Amino acid sequence: MIRLFKSKSFLLTVFSLVLGLVALVVHLQAEVALPEGALVLSADENSGHDPVWEKRHYYLKPSWGIRGSGLVEGGSIWFDSFPGPDGSYLVELGTIAEQDGSSPLKLFAGDDLLFDGRIPYLKGKRDCNARGGARTQNLGVHTIEKGSRIRIWAQSVYECGEKGAYALWYRLVFTPQSGSPSEG
Repeated sequence: MIRLFKSKSFLLTVFSLVLGLVALVVHLQAEVALPEGALVLSADENSGHDPVWEKRHYYLKPSWGIRGSGLVEGGSIWFDSFPGPDGSYLVELGTIAEQDGSSPLKLFAGDDLLFDGRIPYLKGKRDCNARGGARTQNLGVHTIEKGSRIRIWAQSVYECGEKGAYALWYRLVFTPQSGSPSEG
């Protein structure tokens, strides 16, 4: 057993594990901190969804995404009633950004389109061999009425052959703002 502890590969393995755990703790602490007064809609607490959506928990996040069927598919997932008061909110989406695809995404409050764009690649460009990771995407400042139905529409993409990107997300964060909203 003493030889095991003297092995360079064993020590490197232990050191790598410790560094990985430290990085994970730092990452999780950063994710826990939310702005004062922020409202969170967790993907796991959705009110309903089209059949293409499923739980796809990645990177220790309770994320949802489009099923990995090998086909480009799209659909909606929603929350029946916005819980905050009428007002202007900075809207941020907690996503699992992928390197092998950039899924189209739309966000609605009632019938109002708040955001029409894509979940960006984690590192700015496609890399079919890299891993994804959690990130926060700013969806702009918008006026939202209490009780509005909040809906996300998204679509899977297959930019790297059979490896897909599934519009993975785990939370919407609404931070109250003062002043008038700027759409975007």
